[in-house]
Amino acid sequence: MGRTCYVSYYYVKPEMFVTIDVSLEILALALYRNPIDVYWKSLWELTTFVMWGDAIDVVKRLPNSFFDHVIHDGGPNPLKNPSIYTRWFLCEIYRVLKPCGTLSVFAGRARRGKEMVYRNLLNAGFKIVESASLPESPALVFYALKPCGATI
Repeated sequence: MGRTCYVSYYYVKPEMFVTIDVSLEILALALYRNPIDVYWKSLWELTTFVMWGDAIDVVKRLPNSFFDHVIHDGGPNPLKNPSIYTRWFLCEIYRVLKPCGTLSVFAGRARRGKEMVYRNLLNAGFKIVESASLPESPALVFYALKPCGATI
């Protein structure tokens, strides 16, 4: 959580960063016990909003066409938490993205998981721009685009 926030601020300089986690323990560790100073400090930026809740419930309450980019990091194995990789949930992410908005989704390396995420991204209306393996990580990341002419 803190690493993603820090990297976003360091490289992209977003106007706002929203992070969601269902685990109060993970939130507490990230905010108060993170051993890497720059990670926890980025979570305390005035433009960072840390939300506690199930992403499925939180995302459906977010406004339409609100975000320029979404980073979907549900862990390195989508097969362990498939509900946040369903077509329905990816459609919700599609809905909250602005037209021409982009999505980075961590899809793991297991073939079944990658295929599931890829298929559901396409079925949700996204165009897959590229995929990349991260060094020293078990994750494959899909970079997807909400078409510029898209409505909700």
